Amino acid sequence: MSYLSRLAEYADAMLHGSTAQQVGGLCYRKCAEDGVEVLLITTREAKLWTIPKGWAMKGLATDGTLRPSASILTLLETPTTRSHFPEQGQRNLVWLQASEAALLVD
Repeated sequence: MSYLSRLAEYADAMLHGSTAQQVGGLCYRKCAEDGVEVLLITTREAKLWTIPKGWAMKGLATDGTLRPSASILTLLETPTTRSHFPEQGQRNLVWLQASEAALLVD
């Protein structure tokens, strides 16, 4: 199923006032020399650094804390990332120590 097809599932809910559930992933990886690094990604238009996030998809479990108009943050150990991803030409990715990442995220 294409990315746009998955988004279309939520169009009706968003257009008719229902809330959609946004999910963020605090992706981290363990590094022998530096401890832990956190993954940041740029927003598409403003190119601001943020954590990866998106809309909850039907059929995928979350942590069970769904609430209307609330966001969920999930801690994800992510030892590797793909070299190709759907928004590759629109976003940048960077792995940083948590203290450095915290300074870049607004």
